[in-house]
Amino acid sequence: MITVHIAKWNCFKTSRLLMERRWDHGRVAFVGMMDAGCEEGAKSWDVECEPLGFLTVRRWAVRPETRLVFHGQSSLPYLAGALCVRKWHGAGAEFLYDIHDLHEKVEEGVRGVPRWVLLGVLERACMRAGRVRAITVSPGIAQEVARRYRCPEPSLCYNIPPDRVPRKRADGDVRHGLVYFGRIEDYRLSEHRLKALSREGLSIDVYGRLVPEYRSSFELLKRYEDLKVVRLCGEYRPDNLDFLDAYEAALIDYGVSRTANVRHCLPNKLFQALRHGLTVLVSPNLEDAMALFSSIPGAVMPLTPGSAI
Repeated sequence: MITVHIAKWNCFKTSRLLMERRWDHGRVAFVGMMDAGCEEGAKSWDVECEPLGFLTVRRWAVRPETRLVFHGQSSLPYLAGALCVRKWHGAGAEFLYDIHDLHEKVEEGVRGVPRWVLLGVLERACMRAGRVRAITVSPGIAQEVARRYRCPEPSLCYNIPPDRVPRKRADGDVRHGLVYFGRIEDYRLSEHRLKALSREGLSIDVYGRLVPEYRSSFELLKRYEDLKVVRLCGEYRPDNLDFLDAYEAALIDYGVSRTANVRHCLPNKLFQALRHGLTVLVSPNLEDAMALFSSIPGAVMPLTPGSAI
């Protein structure tokens, strides 16, 4: 059996895909956007890789003993095409659709409306086709998808099962400080939060890569770095998170949004931080995250409104 992960982004920079490559002991392939580092990543993580394209997906779709995992809504055109190919061919691969988020309208202006409509139509059609097995990490997303499309509830697929989260630390394991790791975006490291840290004499170490459209966020962090509130630590390799072992707590802040996607969000960073023994401080709007780990003392704690942490 070979598992082929299909995504419209660089698979080697995506924590979710890097964790899912460990699903089984068969062959693994990534089909996605390629850059100069992909060849090195393929060797390091023992996976095959190919550039994304309809012809590539078509070739994999008709192969037996193959599992195709389509990631996120941006992969839906490829999933729809693969379903048509397999219907014509009569046999082929097993199809999984990994639902990262619910289909919600975002503020993209008039130009974004056709894409939003198209993805909504494709998702409904694929979910009701009967030949796709849907998976997700969030119980809330699974329930909403089943209600919305009148289809079987997607299976919950945890890369790090909640009941296996380590909470005991070795004797002499001294930790301190607060860390943020992930994409550098404005709502995840807001000026409100940084001001609160500064006011209370606290600081945070930041690891991650800059998202070009959030250049202003990087400039904000540089300003607070000068004030000794932020320490910018650069990018990190998604398959090596040993730097987390030095910290006491991790920050996951999704601002004040109350959309269904935020309320049901279970970020990969949550599971990764817990795996390394950190307490995770989350904004109160991450309702599923707090509910899922409510039975594990000190695992996930809500941020206090009006204060730094």
